[in-house]
Amino acid sequence: MAILLILKPNHGGTKKQNFNRLGGTVVGLVLSFSILYFLPLYLISPLLLVRYFLAISYIKDDYGLAVVFITLCVLLLMVTKLNPYDCFIFR
Repeated sequence: MAILLILKPNHGGTKKQNFNRLGGTVVGLVLSFSILYFLPLYLISPLLLVRYFLAISYIKDDYGLAVVFITLCVLLLMVTKLNPYDCFIFR
């Protein structure tokens, strides 16, 4: 389903979009793990609003950066309900 959503008319555009998605997810995982390690949980919730705004604003201009913020939001929202280390195992 995700592949169908990012298909472009040319092969190069689709390939670039896939690399942006993969790279953004990996960077988002690393950043979210470091945020969880260094920041207490009560500081994470206010920062989620800023990350949502950044994810929406970068979706057209820089897809890879938008995926970083989307990954941060998804994982940090999961952590508020689960143990942080179990969250990374599920992802």
